[in-house]
Amino acid sequence: MISTATVTQHDQQRGGGVFDYVSPSRLNLWLRYPLAWKLRYIDGIRTPTTPALFLGQRCHAGLEAYYRHRMLGVTFRVGHRRPGAAR
Repeated sequence: MISTATVTQHDQQRGGGVFDYVSPSRLNLWLRYPLAWKLRYIDGIRTPTTPALFLGQRCHAGLEAYYRHRMLGVTFRVGHRRPGAAR
């Protein structure tokens, strides 16, 4: 029997247990590789991010910030950094 005592951080943010949210990707993983599903969603073990995925996420976040500010009419100044940003 699978224990539901350990809930991943993603499930905690949703406000429910591991079985309260069902997605096609979760079902597909469970059907193909039940042990991989258990390790990911019950035990909370995540696979490391690949360099390509890391770069893609950073590019997406940067473009999202740019266009959100553009929609609000906020302009960026050259050399301007937000407080607490890494150099």
